[in-house]
Amino acid sequence: MADQLSHWALALMLFSALFWSSISAQSDPCPSACGCLGSTVDCSDRGLTEIPQDLPQWVTVLDIQGNQLSYIPPTAFEGFPNLRELNLNRNQLTSVNASVFSHLPGLQELNLNRNQLTSVNASVFSHLPGLQELKIGNNMLTAMPKLGLKTELRVLNLASNKIDAIDGSVLQDLPALESLDLSMNKLTEIKLGIFENNSAMQQLTLNNNKIKVLEEHTLDNLAKLEVLKISRNRLSGLPKDLFRQLKKLKFLDLSRNRFTEINGLAFKGLDNLITLKLKKNRLKAMADGAFYGLHNIQNLYLDANNISVVTKKWLYGLNKVQLLSLSHNAISNISKGSWECCPMLQQLDLSSNRLTTIVEDSTFHLLPLLRVLTLTNNQISYIAGGAFRSMGNLEVLELAGNEISWTIDMNAAFEGLTSLLRLDLNNNHIKSISTTSFSGLVQLRHLQLVNNNITSIQEDAFADLVSLEQM
Repeated sequence: MADQLSHWALALMLFSALFWSSISAQSDPCPSACGCLGSTVDCSDRGLTEIPQDLPQWVTVLDIQGNQLSYIPPTAFEGFPNLRELNLNRNQLTSVNASVFSHLPGLQELNLNRNQLTSVNASVFSHLPGLQELKIGNNMLTAMPKLGLKTELRVLNLASNKIDAIDGSVLQDLPALESLDLSMNKLTEIKLGIFENNSAMQQLTLNNNKIKVLEEHTLDNLAKLEVLKISRNRLSGLPKDLFRQLKKLKFLDLSRNRFTEINGLAFKGLDNLITLKLKKNRLKAMADGAFYGLHNIQNLYLDANNISVVTKKWLYGLNKVQLLSLSHNAISNISKGSWECCPMLQQLDLSSNRLTTIVEDSTFHLLPLLRVLTLTNNQISYIAGGAFRSMGNLEVLELAGNEISWTIDMNAAFEGLTSLLRLDLNNNHIKSISTTSFSGLVQLRHLQLVNNNITSIQEDAFADLVSLEQM
């Protein structure tokens, strides 16, 4: 028994010695100007003007962002075979020596964002065969850098530079590229063939450029693309069948361009699109079937355009849309039967338009699943009795900033809203509240009547509001 205990004691001592020696091996070499956790060395935001010379060989993640580095010696990163991530974001680098990364064959992620680079020599990255993510955003590049990379790169961020053209030869060497960000540059066009060798691309971001033209078959080879962002450009039209090969696209942002109309079948091919944004364009009208073919779309944003009428013809095909935002337009008319095309609609925003009346069995008919209706800042003065009768699932009704007065007294305007939880009538012209004003609103919890001219409230006017929590 004693021998067995002795054996276990010896084993425990050996384990302890090995444990503490390994801790010592990784703890002792931590640079005095940095902090260490595991195999990560954090030298960020330390006011450093040069790379610490006492970096440990075992480092796998090195963070040197937010310092004052203006130059990195060619041998600064020698002897770090395990380094996987290197962050040089937010420094003052104006150039990078051609051989500075040549001793980092295992590097997978390199961040050079927010420096002062005007160009990058092609040989800088040629010794990084395993590089998967490269960020050179927020610099002063005037052209896409030649990367000298052939296979592994998955993510390339060149946002916020001064690049005026996409170099097809650069992308030709990046067949594994999944995400490309060229937002906030000076691009004016996307030429045919640019992406012919980028069939793995899943996300393409081109926001904030000066793009006027997208050639017809430019996107044909991007069959795996899921996210496409081209907002804040100068597009005024979309070529026919531009999206025909983008069967996997889920998110498309075309906001802040110069579209004045959307042609029929403009989005043909986008069978799996979930979200489409067309905010802040110059849209006045949509052709019949403008959105036909968007079989799975759930969110459609058309805010801040010049649309004046909602019709069944341009809503045709939006069978699965759940959120439709039409705020800040010039809508004064909603044609009867328009919402028949949107049976799944749950949120509808028509704030800041020119609606004046809400008519029974017309304005908001055929919206049985609607939960949130926003009509803030219109010119509504008349609501027909039972105008919301078919909206038994409505939970939030926003009517602030209109011209509502006597109509809620006389017409039982909110009849049928048995699930309503919140009703906002702030900033209207309401003078009196009768016993029929809020009859039937048994689930209502929040009622807002601020900034009205209420001088008369009938006895038992709030009798039905048995769930009211705030007024």
